Amino acid sequence: MEVKAKNVKYLKILISVAQTDGNYLSET
Repeated sequence: MEVKAKNVKYLKILISVAQTDGNYLSET
């Protein structure tokens, strides 16, 4: 259960980073 919670948190971080990178690439 604890491991799954960490995975979800990690996935959310990856998604937020991907969105930020996507916005940056779009502006460039």
